[in-house]
Amino acid sequence: MAQRVNATDGTAKCARRPYREAYTLTDAEKKANKRAANHRQHQARRAAGPAPGKWDFGRMLCMQDARCPYCMTILDKYHVDHKLPVSRGGTNNPSNLQLTCPRCNILKGAMTHDEFLVSKKRPVARQTA
Repeated sequence: MAQRVNATDGTAKCARRPYREAYTLTDAEKKANKRAANHRQHQARRAAGPAPGKWDFGRMLCMQDARCPYCMTILDKYHVDHKLPVSRGGTNNPSNLQLTCPRCNILKGAMTHDEFLVSKKRPVARQTA
């Protein structure tokens, strides 16, 4: 370890620490952070309950007339969307699920159903075939 030397009398003032940036983490700290994040995500999924069956998706598709509730396009490909996201305490109960087009689901992100409707200043553009 290098020592600082006082310029006036030549005595050692203090020992320097090796350079290490404050924001870098050790491998052990990175591993612990990743493990904690995975644990939180796993617990949130468990709290949401079991995933619905394929018959529930068929019922949802019929109830929605095979249309996205946001842009009203016909659903040939769809995403299963939570009206109240799991990250905010939502469940996998079929009453909390809806089928949306991939574009609207990605735009919605972690917003609730009502927040997304309010956030749309203009209707989501319909996709043309």
